[in-house]
Amino acid sequence: MNRPPIYKGFLFDFDGVLSDSECFTWPIVQRVLTQFGLAQVEHQKDVGGWTWQAIAELVSESRAVDPTLLADVCATAFQKKVLEEPRSIPGAREALNFASKLGAVAIVTGSRVDVVRRWLEHFSLHDCVDTIVAAGMYRRAKPDPECYRMALDRLALKPGDGLVFEDSNAGIQAAASAHLSVVAIANGQPRGEHIRRLITTEFDSFIPLLDTFFRVV
Repeated sequence: MNRPPIYKGFLFDFDGVLSDSECFTWPIVQRVLTQFGLAQVEHQKDVGGWTWQAIAELVSESRAVDPTLLADVCATAFQKKVLEEPRSIPGAREALNFASKLGAVAIVTGSRVDVVRRWLEHFSLHDCVDTIVAAGMYRRAKPDPECYRMALDRLALKPGDGLVFEDSNAGIQAAASAHLSVVAIANGQPRGEHIRRLITTEFDSFIPLLDTFFRVV
């Protein structure tokens, strides 16, 4: 995939795209439910890209627990886990650095803004990002496009000027609904035909893109 000259902005999801942390979601939900003395979730729905509030509302439907409290405890545990030993998707740090030299950069995530900022600071990447759209800044979680539309507004970009990097099906749908082009980072989720139609291409990591798409000549 050669880098098209049209993009003025690059919008990155966080968990599973930059931070190698998407795998922590359900183990943390199960652990917190156990702490609350509640039954664990038997059938784990695909909640990639969701906010903790949205996940908590799903889980609390059949359990006597305040979803806001559950979301707060899960988000706090998740933040602690991510920041204990920050990890990145292969090539993600280099991609973020390259993108910042090519145009405006946003991170659009269902995680808390503090975990994103501290992850960026850990890897000395905070100067590469122009804005962060995080949980609590928008009302409707992915697959609703609200978060991506907010990022476009902040960057003063038209949808055709932006390219999104997403891993979750919900995130891909959100970006596509905001009329953005999408490059998918594979995360093991099945991609139905309705999802595959929404993406430009898909890679296992950023590594194949570093010497072509992102390379600053």
